[in-house]
This record gives sequence, C-alpha cells and structure tokens, in this order.
Amino acid sequence: MPQRFHRRTGSPSRLSGWLAAGLGLALLAGCASSSRMQLDSTVAAMDGTPVGPEISAFLSTATSGSIAQFAQSPWGANVSVIVHERYFAASGRTCAQLSVGGAAAAQGGEQPALACRVGDAQWQAQRLVTRVVPGGNSW
Repeated sequence: MPQRFHRRTGSPSRLSGWLAAGLGLALLAGCASSSRMQLDSTVAAMDGTPVGPEISAFLSTATSGSIAQFAQSPWGANVSVIVHERYFAASGRTCAQLSVGGAAAAQGGEQPALACRVGDAQWQAQRLVTRVVPGGNSW
C-alpha cells in the first residue's frame, strides 16, 4: 500500500514565525529611534535667547505673581517681568508664562512673553507660538 504524505498549507513554519516577529521588533525599534531623533531636533530648533544670570536667578525661584525690574533683558531695557503660570512643555522643559512691561511694551500695557529652563539654572526667552487673541474666534 502506498504511503501518503500530506503537506500542511497555510501555517507558517517555526522559522518564518520567528523571522516575522524579529522583523516586527526591528520596525518598532526603528520607529522609536526615529521619533526620538525628531524630538531632539525639535528641542534644538526651539533654542531661544539667553536671558542672562540675573533674570535666570529670578525665574528659578519666582512663584506665580512675582515681579522684578531689570535694566537689560531680551525684551528691551528697563522692563518689569511678571511671572504667571509654570508648566512642563512637550519638549521636556519647564517653562514660565510671563508679562513684560516697560520699554518692551511701549505700545500699551504689558506684552506676553515666554521663558524656558535649559540646564540647571539657565533660562531662555522663547518665541510665542500660540496666543489667545482677545475678541478672536474660539475653535
């Protein structure tokens, strides 16, 4: 009587299963390192203007509502800086919302500003990328 050999179809061999799992892990690792590189380049692109040691010392210890006068700043000469909310930015930095008055706000009143900590006790003025406009449409 002849013997019949049956080949199973539709189920991958053990080796191809391991290869597929390895390929999937390699893709995930590549995506993770790619997003990390994007975050690093985003943080580097957000480098601002150093505020100097005097303002950095103030921002490191100031609480919400603190105000100080500075002869020189990234926002101009003879300005007052008011600290508002602090928050952790998506870049991983601690940032502080500020109001700047004086020469920097000569058009009237205080102007909004932003500073973020870089390193242990150094701060940089950052460009505002979002701002609520009074009387504007809310989405």
